[in-house]
Parts: sequence; structure tokens; C-alpha cells
Amino acid sequence: TINGGNDVRTAALVTVTHDGSGNIPVIDLNSTNTGSGDIIDIDVTGVLTGDVIDINFPSAASTGDALKIDMGTNVTGAALYAISAGARTDSLVELLDASTGTAPVLNVATTGIYTGNLVSLACNTAAATGHVIAIDTDTNLAGNALYIDAGAKTRTGVLILIKDDGAGNVSALEIDVTNTGSGDTIDIDVDSVHTGNEISVTYATDAATGDALALTMGTNLAGSAITLNGTGIRTDDLVKIDDDSTTNSPIFDINVTGNATGTAVFDVAFGATPTDMGLIKF
Repeated sequence: TINGGNDVRTAALVTVTHDGSGNIPVIDLNSTNTGSGDIIDIDVTGVLTGDVIDINFPSAASTGDALKIDMGTNVTGAALYAISAGARTDSLVELLDASTGTAPVLNVATTGIYTGNLVSLACNTAAATGHVIAIDTDTNLAGNALYIDAGAKTRTGVLILIKDDGAGNVSALEIDVTNTGSGDTIDIDVDSVHTGNEISVTYATDAATGDALALTMGTNLAGSAITLNGTGIRTDDLVKIDDDSTTNSPIFDINVTGNATGTAVFDVAFGATPTDMGLIKF
């Protein structure tokens, strides 16, 4: 039992100088206790401004881990468990990295047949308004904010899955672009013999009323709403419409309400003399 004396101390209560070369611990705790008491219990009841535990490596030659936890057969307890309450003004977990190496700041790797989530985030109150994940690349102009590698294997699950089952009138995915460059907002490059669709929209119920694709050009007067470029000897239609509906609504409906001054609603120009090709075929 150590009593600090309830006075202004100028020296540490316990000082251990470990300057030998033996491969032994400084403090060795072997617990065979079967009770529920903590092995090390730290209760801070005063207005502490220092760190509860401070680990510092003043030499870059050190290779050991600052904190190593081997859970072994403890499969029901957490390796690190943090509880927070109250109006916090600082991060619950904070990582500040000023290194210049290539190693990850946070590395999660599993080698077992894991069926749970590697990272699970849940907001269990509807009053929360903060972002679940907020990424600000700031001055990192050459790195990706999110990089996903499928692993070049035969996948049975999708890479990104969004389950939008709420009732709010908000988008499942929203992109706000203020960039003035010439890069594409969404860029899909297919460099393999891919037989699936690049974008597939399927409605499982006819009660849906929203458009599958709605384009509002607004003040974009110089760009086309849709541009299709086909090259090579094609074996399928560049644009195909297969309609199996029984309604009386038009398959293709064009309404020009403005004071159009263009040459035509449809403009078809052939760069070469077509061979056995009609303009419209019924």
C-alpha cells in the first residue's frame, strides 16, 4: 500500500530503472484468480490533466510493440473495450500519425474463416446527426479516399452493398460536384471480357413510380444528356428497346415545349455511304 501523502509531490511515487540486458519483464503478473476483480484497477476521481498511461519511445531503434494483447482462449471478452458518456469534447479514440513510411496506420487482417463483420458501426439512436464515416483527403491529392481490391478471385458476394429500406425522402447515394475539371464524376472502364451489364436497374414491383433514369440538364447547354459512341463491327444494337408492357402509353415520347430553333428533333448523319441500311425499319 502506497500513500502519496496528500501534498504537492515533486518526485514519482514509484520509480523503476531497467537498464540491464536480460530478456525478462520489468513487471510480471501471473494471475490464477477466478474472481471478477480487475488485475489492475485505475480510478481517477480528481481533475487530472496528465495522461493515465504514457508510453514513449525516444529511440527509433526499438522494434517491440507498445501494447500487445494476445486473447488466446478468451473468446468472449473484448481485447479493447471503451465506454464513453456525457458531452465529449475530444475523440474517444484518436490516432495522430506523422510518419512517412508505407505501413498502414490501422491494419486489420484475418486469417480464419470469419463470418462476422471486421468493422461494425451502428447508430442506435435516431437523434444522432453526425456522419458515421467522414473522409477528408485534404492535401492528399494523389491518393484515393477509398480503394477496393476484389482480390482477383471468384467472388460470390458483391463488393459494395447498400440496403436502403428506410421511409425518408432522401437518396441512397448522393454526389455533389463543384469540381471544375474535365474528369468524369463516375468512370467505368471494362478491360476484360465482361458478359454482365455495367449498370442494371430492376424494379421488382410495378407499384414504383419513379423514373429509372432522370436527367435534368439545367444550365448545361453545351453538353449532351446522353452520348453514345460505337466503333468496330458490332453484333448487337447500339440502342435497344424491348417493351413487353400492355399499356397504351408511348414507348418513346418526346415533348418539345420551348421555342426550339434547331434543325430537327432527330438528326441522323452518315459519315460514309451505308450498305443495306435503312433509316427507320418497322
